[in-house]
Amino acid sequence: MAIYRPPRNDESRNSCLRAIAETGQFDKDKGISYLPPDFLAEVTNFQPTYLEKINQVEVKLSSREKEVREKNVAIDELRTYVTDFWEVLRRRNNRLKLPAEIFTFYRLNLDGNNPVITNETGWIEAAQNIVDGEVAAKTAGYQAMINPNADEVNDKLQVAKTEAQEAYQADRDYDVFQEELAELRKQADTLIADAMEYLRFALRKKDGPSQRRIMKTYGAKFEYLPGEPEEEPAEPPAPTPET
Repeated sequence: MAIYRPPRNDESRNSCLRAIAETGQFDKDKGISYLPPDFLAEVTNFQPTYLEKINQVEVKLSSREKEVREKNVAIDELRTYVTDFWEVLRRRNNRLKLPAEIFTFYRLNLDGNNPVITNETGWIEAAQNIVDGEVAAKTAGYQAMINPNADEVNDKLQVAKTEAQEAYQADRDYDVFQEELAELRKQADTLIADAMEYLRFALRKKDGPSQRRIMKTYGAKFEYLPGEPEEEPAEPPAPTPET
């Protein structure tokens, strides 16, 4: 037995709405009105709006992916500079027999070991600690670090901050458009469901295969049992009266 299945994604919803609008207008031009004129006009006006929002969401998704990719590259570069700075700092302290308290300028423990950092915020904070700590260490009379120096770390830090902010904004923009699309999606589901109800009522006197053949031209999709043919048999012609 064929079972009607409503659209499950935006692409199939839009395709169904377009079929309702186009087939409805085609039938109307032939004098066949399965759908009320005001309802057909509502679907016809709504479908381009829905499609435009779908496309906008795709654009925002692409933009978000680009910004996230650029942010990840910037954070990876920042991580390299920060860890290199720590490594050189440890080697310098060990080579010159400097006091372990120098590590505290950079918000490190007295052993100078790398802190455990698990997210991008942590790497940005660590880089900022290096930039601020270098100022404090130089004020205390210690030589500036080199290879990398704090200015190089700061350059990477500023890039990472900018990319992180842009990625966050792209994510927010995408969420806003997703929320707007979700509202339109509800309208699309209602319009499609109403269209199918109008069609069922208008076609109620026809047999099942005939109903489904017409409903398919309006974008309806049906699922069939295993082994059941998907092609609807043609309605047999009416018998001619005997003379």
